[in-house]
Amino acid sequence: MSIYNIIFFVSFNIGIEEICPKGWVELDHCEGSDTICAKVGHPLKYVSWFSLQYHCDVMGGYLPEPTGSSDAQFRMIQKYFDQLYGETLMYLGATDVSDNNNWKWLNSKKDLVGNKWDATKTEKKNCLAASSGTGLWQTIDCEDDEHESQIAFVCMRKKDRVKSSTL
Repeated sequence: MSIYNIIFFVSFNIGIEEICPKGWVELDHCEGSDTICAKVGHPLKYVSWFSLQYHCDVMGGYLPEPTGSSDAQFRMIQKYFDQLYGETLMYLGATDVSDNNNWKWLNSKKDLVGNKWDATKTEKKNCLAASSGTGLWQTIDCEDDEHESQIAFVCMRKKDRVKSSTL
């Protein structure tokens, strides 16, 4: 067989593949049609909202934004924490720090809409969290790093786009 026949019979399929980085878990059909990745770790104590947001950012991610189609996947993560660790507070990626009473998701820059507020948590703070047990939203102090309660370690990010080639 000549080299020309070999080249003729070998075809390369080069395309773009989307994958989660090592250590991240794929969550299907989040944020519309996109599939996103989640990094989930053991609950933490004594960590502020700002600190966890910064940590997610350093890893290329962001605090969860449970909106639209991603809400079901987020509830699954909440149940995971609730079953394994008991009631856990989960920081969410929304704040009104830059514009008081105008809540925005940090990553998507969209307005916070919905009525998932916990009526029993009426203190006015500038960052958002949710209980793993109820799923209801509550405001928290963004700088408070003295939480006695468990804080869920959850970051999210879009999948990486990499070139793929197969023979």
